[in-house]
Amino acid sequence: MRRLTLPAVLSTLAALAGVSACSSSAPPSALQGKSASQVMTAALAAAKQAGSMHLTVALSGPNGTQALSGDLSGTDGQLDFAGPAQFLHLKIVGGTGYLNADAGTLQKDLGIKSATTAAADAGKWVSLKATDGPYAQLAQTLSFTAAVAQFLPNPSGMTILGTKTVGGKSVLQLKGPLNQTGYTGSTIFTVSATSPTTPVSNNATAAKSGKTSTQTTTFSAWGVPVKLTAPTGAIAFSTIPLT
Repeated sequence: MRRLTLPAVLSTLAALAGVSACSSSAPPSALQGKSASQVMTAALAAAKQAGSMHLTVALSGPNGTQALSGDLSGTDGQLDFAGPAQFLHLKIVGGTGYLNADAGTLQKDLGIKSATTAAADAGKWVSLKATDGPYAQLAQTLSFTAAVAQFLPNPSGMTILGTKTVGGKSVLQLKGPLNQTGYTGSTIFTVSATSPTTPVSNNATAAKSGKTSTQTTTFSAWGVPVKLTAPTGAIAFSTIPLT
């Protein structure tokens, strides 16, 4: 069974990381005196301890704009992706997976060979059991742990810029190289300066072959339980002819 398309999209988005303005004051309270590496470690630990989050990503580049949003936890989760001529909605509710996508994505992700069948099922929810072929990759795509690791920047080369106030809350910002082969650019990572020191945003600019892309990633609702409702009227994957 082919891999889901979305992980490749996530990799493209996560390859970028962040840029914004910042003051030059020293880190306060929970992060006072910590090095950039220690701040990154603290942010990752706080994120993992929270166990759930809301995520939004906006990417603008040579191929147009793409948007991703989702709610992820250790169990249930959902992601919604929209790009040029493509859409994909994923859910896991109570151990059952659900996918709703355009015809081309259905062919790639579910292995549907018939364009007619894919067109007929486009825009409809398809349900997947844990024993169905595409389920494992869907579950990996909706993994909270994997998303945290993918959307937090590489700690290598990060330096502390300073603190600022965002929405009435004190945050600390760090800057580092993009650390992505073939790209030049920089990333700025923002983390809560008070406990819990969870990530706030991760934005980037990146250039390759003279073309520039920008990404804005925001994190919120850390530790808030993810409560989802299963789609009604879903088509069972096992009933869809793949040939």
